[in-house]
Amino acid sequence: MEYEAERWVQRLRDGVAPPRWSLVVTVVLLVVIGGGALMLELPHLDWFTSGRHRLSLLLLPVVLLAWGLWVAFGSRSSGRRDRRALAHIRARGPVRFHLPVRPAGDEAPQIWTVHDHGFSAWTPDRVDPVDALSWHDVERIDLVTEERRGQRVDVAIRISQVDGGWLVLLPRTALGRPYPARQVKLDVLMRVLRSLRREPAR
Repeated sequence: MEYEAERWVQRLRDGVAPPRWSLVVTVVLLVVIGGGALMLELPHLDWFTSGRHRLSLLLLPVVLLAWGLWVAFGSRSSGRRDRRALAHIRARGPVRFHLPVRPAGDEAPQIWTVHDHGFSAWTPDRVDPVDALSWHDVERIDLVTEERRGQRVDVAIRISQVDGGWLVLLPRTALGRPYPARQVKLDVLMRVLRSLRREPAR
């Protein structure tokens, strides 16, 4: 498997979440810095709102605080759902790779797994896979790109099927975390999936 030496890829291979302390440190830093800066700015609110550039300085702590709260609540929700889906996955036996995705709804897959014969999709509420795709039905694995502010940006992974259909996945960077994968990690994940398709199971 390509990129097997990278720690975050190893965690996805093994089906484990990153250490919890890293999440706690991130949330505490964002909340303390954002909340502390906002408290320092409030007594001088008139100065910050008197100009457009000054207003952006006032909004920065709000963004940091909101981001910290989003990370905290998003990770709690993702962690609960991922743990339940992983319990179903482990009950069915070992897999070669775990790909957490951003679910598009309550019944949408939370995790896709790669095994000897292809892909399986798992939700927290079903003990069996809710979808499956055989390697024989996969034609190509590519990146989906969009134009944003005049630049082409990778946003998802597309699995093109032999029958002309396709499956678009919005990967997350880790189990138990809500962060969407950005361009560099999307490219790595695409290459990992391609290598798993080429390589026989060990």
